[in-house]
Amino acid sequence: MYAEYSFYVKNGQNKLTKKEFAKLARRAGERMEYFTFDRIVGIELTDRIRLCLCDIVDYLCSAEENPVKSESVGKWSVSYAVSDYALPENANAAIQEICRQYLTRPVNLMFVGGTR
Repeated sequence: MYAEYSFYVKNGQNKLTKKEFAKLARRAGERMEYFTFDRIVGIELTDRIRLCLCDIVDYLCSAEENPVKSESVGKWSVSYAVSDYALPENANAAIQEICRQYLTRPVNLMFVGGTR
């Protein structure tokens, strides 16, 4: 895991319980490994790496939620407020952008070419 729950809470991101965080952190870490071509595996953890994981966890949390936008009672109907950013088909692009914000400086862990 690239960030502990205590780091998540300490940095003001405390929407989740420890158990929920652990579940999403595992998934977030897998995406970070994918987008860095596993270059992130085994390197020294920095706050940029930890913050990246926390932001991906929050994104995954919001993508899994379906907040109710409106609801009617007579002939009951409901609609959900889910932005295009949170739709499953856009999830990889959104996560990749989060990774790009954190993992391309000072060393570009997302570099597509060979090792540098």
